[in-house]
Amino acid sequence: MRSPLLVGLLVAAALPTFAAPATADPDQFPSLSFYSAVDAADYRNYQAYMTSGVQFATPAGYRCRMAFVHKQNGAYLDCWGALPGTEYNHVGLSYLPGVSTDGASFTNVNPSAMDAIPAGPGVTGRPLSAQDYKLLPPHSKLIYTDGPVQTCGVDATMTACELVDGDQRHGFVISSQGSWVF
Repeated sequence: MRSPLLVGLLVAAALPTFAAPATADPDQFPSLSFYSAVDAADYRNYQAYMTSGVQFATPAGYRCRMAFVHKQNGAYLDCWGALPGTEYNHVGLSYLPGVSTDGASFTNVNPSAMDAIPAGPGVTGRPLSAQDYKLLPPHSKLIYTDGPVQTCGVDATMTACELVDGDQRHGFVISSQGSWVF
């Protein structure tokens, strides 16, 4: 007869474990210089109150959005879904020029809240569907220049996104080899 402690240890050993996502030096960000730039206009389909943006699906199966809020001059960079190497389902950053930011971070969000355009003055809220997220092909990058420059590049298993504004540089890498933020 097996002891309950032994059974519990065997079950715990069989469960997947996640290392805490790392924080890294921005200089470790992969070079996207050889990735082909796509036309941002083809991905510009996110419009909310005082907010415009681009959104896309990645080859690895999650969704991303780069947006700029004109009223507050804030930029937002988000990806969500089953993020490899982490127990979280969202990575992103909020950036306000001239204000200190902690950079990107991993969190858990309600995916249906991310997959919606909120209602606001002159904007009818609505849910978004898979068709609202055009696939960003492997070895391509999307550069969004409304507000601080935001760039995301993808390959089959990795997504690398960064925001650059003068000497400020923040972003994240999502990869089966390890996900990290800066």
